Amino acid sequence: MSKRDEHDVAEALLAKAAGDQAGLRAVAEHPDVPDHVAGFLAQQAIEKALKPVLTARGVPFERSHDIDYLCGLIEDSGVELPTDVRDAPALNPWAVEFRYRHSRRCARRAR
Repeated sequence: MSKRDEHDVAEALLAKAAGDQAGLRAVAEHPDVPDHVAGFLAQQAIEKALKPVLTARGVPFERSHDIDYLCGLIEDSGVELPTDVRDAPALNPWAVEFRYRHSRRCARRAR
């Protein structure tokens, strides 16, 4: 990927991260929004904010929702993560486990 392409991808991911963050702020103001919705948006915002760092540094990464994996790649590339970002892997379950695995089980039970 050319530097220009990397830049464009990083910009697009940052825009998506900002959109997820805006969505999270909006749902955080409504107490009737389920935790899984806020958790998913928080995880997505962090995931999409980490990927541009890797892209901009030319670090290849697999398609993944795993924040711990992405943070590890960033640190391996020589970037020191802020302390609060090091706690972000706690959001991992909201990406896949709570969103997809539990919904599949509920759908199977409903049949």
